[in-house]
Amino acid sequence: MKKIIPILLALTVMLCGCSPAATDIGGETGSDNPSSAVSNFTLAFCSADTLNPYTAAKQINRSITRLMYDPLVKIDNDLKPIYVLANNIVTEGKTCTVTIKPAQFSDGTSLSASDVVYSFNLAKSGSNEYAGILSEVISATQKDGRTVVFNLSKIDPYAENLLTFPIIKSESDKLTTSDNMSLPPIGSGRYVYDGNLQLVSNKSWIGGNISLETINLINAPDNEALYHYVESGAVDMYSTDLSDCNITRMSSTRSDITLNNLVYLGLNLNNVHLSDANFRHGLSLAVNREKICESSYFTNAVPATGFFNPKWDAVKSMQSIQSVADTENSVVNFEKIWYNYSNGVLNKDNNAVAFNLIVNGENSFRKSAAEQIVTQLSSVGIKVNLSVLSYNDYINALQNGNFDLYLAEVNIPYNMDLSPLLTKSGSLSYGLIKDTVADDDGQTSLETVINNFYNGTGTVSDIAAIAISEMPVIPICYRNGLIFYGNNISGDFSGFYTDVYYGIENFKVIK
Repeated sequence: MKKIIPILLALTVMLCGCSPAATDIGGETGSDNPSSAVSNFTLAFCSADTLNPYTAAKQINRSITRLMYDPLVKIDNDLKPIYVLANNIVTEGKTCTVTIKPAQFSDGTSLSASDVVYSFNLAKSGSNEYAGILSEVISATQKDGRTVVFNLSKIDPYAENLLTFPIIKSESDKLTTSDNMSLPPIGSGRYVYDGNLQLVSNKSWIGGNISLETINLINAPDNEALYHYVESGAVDMYSTDLSDCNITRMSSTRSDITLNNLVYLGLNLNNVHLSDANFRHGLSLAVNREKICESSYFTNAVPATGFFNPKWDAVKSMQSIQSVADTENSVVNFEKIWYNYSNGVLNKDNNAVAFNLIVNGENSFRKSAAEQIVTQLSSVGIKVNLSVLSYNDYINALQNGNFDLYLAEVNIPYNMDLSPLLTKSGSLSYGLIKDTVADDDGQTSLETVINNFYNGTGTVSDIAAIAISEMPVIPICYRNGLIFYGNNISGDFSGFYTDVYYGIENFKVIK
């Protein structure tokens, strides 16, 4: 199983591919023959895994759970919150107060604040994807039947964007069949699993009418089967975050998914060259982000214009990193601080500038990007030795500071918290100088600006501006995911990462 560099800010690493299968889903075990289904619309799932959003191991099953369980909030492709079960959210200081909409579970019972608190506690305490997302949310308490108060570890005006965890009916995660097999919990989403290889529309769904009344499920026990079904057209829709570096082809319409995954060039600021912000800017100018997105990520990435996702409106005007290389100004930057560029070599005090760059070779996208960076830096006279390491050796090198440069990827949570990456106490702050203070001219440090923001005395624009100015790491690109839709589907193809099936209830299928 391939592993890649840490991407959840509250976790240490993210795994490429799928985790081991969990408990079997109650009911039938699945069929490999989609033609036996009544439904005209088919999705892949793994029958050996669960359809419990808090225990499902396979990505295909976790995606399907978003059809069965609604959250308080979803985040769209422009990184804006969409209120689903939340009717109103007020964030003040270290509290986030949510009023929930009148809604029902699929069994006809009313959804209440106690169900939200129950679901939060499951999300917070488990080893699921939501535990890391909710790291700054300390607790949830019921204020009344329709109001929940979330308590935060720090002031955060974007805390509502973290409330994407699915809501299940209290205690329904403990339901089992007569032979003691776990059943999917009761949700309030668009569909309900019928135990017989189908999702059927939830007549109690808060969104109202559902045109696509049934969805057939086809068993894909492993990636080989999944890719076969996708490529052969046995499934009508397929999504991937490309974390396994496998771009499966499907004869269909393609749509991009905005991921908040920043690929960046990490720096060891203890290095005499890299400790200078002007030098770091020179490095950044030498990088052709557009070329890396095109050649290493096969256009499934967008050049980073700053530290925040270029899709995020809040800081667009503050981010100015260019997407193509400017080697002339790169050299000018170096010469400003008394470097000498001659005969294709960059020198300082008659010593050629050279670095060691490490990358986890188990991720082919980043390995290719690292190779391109080596070539691009050579165009301004910097020699870079690339060390392609196994995951374990790569992590050991990071933890022990045995690198000059490293290529990595981090998943920025939807509240846009960069603290783990850009502050000296952060869990991902490899190479940052631990006793960094304000600049000699008295300019406020990046860490101070970040702390001011989370103390309620600064703005996110301040962070965006000073992060580019100090550039303790070099942003390269933001990755995208993909959704493929069969050509026989008509509807609004507007899925996003927190709900790849957004709008599916209005799909029309012709076969």
